[in-house]
Amino acid sequence: QPTNPVLANPPTNPVLAMSPRKRAGQAVAGAAKRWASALQGFAQQLRADVRQTAWKDVAREFTPSRLWTDFRKSDARTQGLCALTAYGMGATALIYAYLRYSQSQRKAQYGDVLRSWER
Repeated sequence: QPTNPVLANPPTNPVLAMSPRKRAGQAVAGAAKRWASALQGFAQQLRADVRQTAWKDVAREFTPSRLWTDFRKSDARTQGLCALTAYGMGATALIYAYLRYSQSQRKAQYGDVLRSWER
């Protein structure tokens, strides 16, 4: 006779009667189904939005003159933040370009050294 009341009275709930591994598998499967359903809904909404969008209007919104006019209409703080962001991105790109250049130079020098040893 088991003295543990849980073992003496096994659970009648079928989920609790399952092994932990099977419960975890079912939880993952349920989460995957919900995620797939949400992703499918998002894809349907995106398709509907693409069909309803007038792309000429979108292209007109992103012309350089329109972007510049909208930028100039924004307040000074926003313009400053945009300038700071552009400066940071430009500086990062230049640093990256320099590092790639120096890496290629170092590889070329290493190749020269190896060729000189082979002679």
